[in-house]
Amino acid sequence: MIRVDTVLDYAPRTEDLDVISLSRMEMQKRRIRRQSRKGYDVGIDLRPGDTLYNGAILQGDGYMVVIQQMPELVVVINLPANIAPSTLVLLGHILGNLHRPIDIQNSHILLPIQHKSEEVTFRHTLDALDIRDISIEERIFIPHSSANVSGHA
Repeated sequence: MIRVDTVLDYAPRTEDLDVISLSRMEMQKRRIRRQSRKGYDVGIDLRPGDTLYNGAILQGDGYMVVIQQMPELVVVINLPANIAPSTLVLLGHILGNLHRPIDIQNSHILLPIQHKSEEVTFRHTLDALDIRDISIEERIFIPHSSANVSGHA
């Protein structure tokens, strides 16, 4: 097994590096054992405080590998251009009660989901707010840095 434990800031040529694909949830762990795209048995053993992210380059045992985050199901909520501030407050309350991470991209809000069947619930809930432009997509989801869900205070 190859052991990698150092997160690098850069690598001279990342296109030549081996790849390990991980889910967003797996990237939150400090220790992971996976087979790389080239077939190597790789053990990731991060130092305290180090975290994985899409594109992270790891080094150890004379070997470097890049982390590739796997896409996941997300609901994409496209906000209408003329949305009222009171509707935004209600939407924030509703989404906050779901206790899920979110991302905001221009007029889109993204939330990870477990199954496509959740679309029905989102459509029903958001229809009451006159928000009807939603879709389910597979994307690499990166939570907004200011919207870290860590529980109640």
